[in-house]
Amino acid sequence: MPNSEVQRWPLSPAALRDLFFRPATFFREQPLDTGDWKWAAWVVGIAIGIERIDQGIVRSDLGASSPGWDALSPYVTNSWPGFWLFALLVGGIGGALAWIIGGWWYHVRIRWSGVPGADRNEARRVYIFASLVAAIPVIVYSLLATALYPDYAAAWHDDELWSSLLVIFPFWSVVVSYSGVRIRFPLRTGPARVWFAILPVVFYIIVVGIIGLVYSYVRDGDALTQPPIA
Repeated sequence: MPNSEVQRWPLSPAALRDLFFRPATFFREQPLDTGDWKWAAWVVGIAIGIERIDQGIVRSDLGASSPGWDALSPYVTNSWPGFWLFALLVGGIGGALAWIIGGWWYHVRIRWSGVPGADRNEARRVYIFASLVAAIPVIVYSLLATALYPDYAAAWHDDELWSSLLVIFPFWSVVVSYSGVRIRFPLRTGPARVWFAILPVVFYIIVVGIIGLVYSYVRDGDALTQPPIA
């Protein structure tokens, strides 16, 4: 176990640096049962809240929004205070669901990978900390957008390319997760590669492909509705 106070706080800058760039060191040296997992789950939940806003915008662009979202959308997408209030409030709910449901599924995969007696809470903690790798960049992007755009709708509909870098982090989170779960649990190599590496990567490839098709459809539709230039 680590000796310094910085290392003993899993959410410290030094520990997060290890999580992103040296995941094996993070999961080998950091104690995950310090209570910091609650804050980590909230961060994951905030990212989930932001993703719910993205989904609402996509549905609106496709003409499939719900009455509830239509009523809420102006307060969330056209106002940064409303955006962050929504994200922070949903963060509590999303974090709890990530801990309960996401952690449950993570534990099931650990059992199927050769550890039938795996500790449930330890599995949930590994899952939550690995999920930070995809969640933190979403929040950082939203903070940057807050400084650069008048509201989230303007950031969303801008044609900038830097937000596309966010696609990288879910895939890297798979690497981090695989490293963490192999260190914390004595998994069988074959099943572990299937459940914690191959299938998650395939899943994200499918999701990214669907998102790309949706963006292409929306942008093509916007182009068709533009009036011709005289």
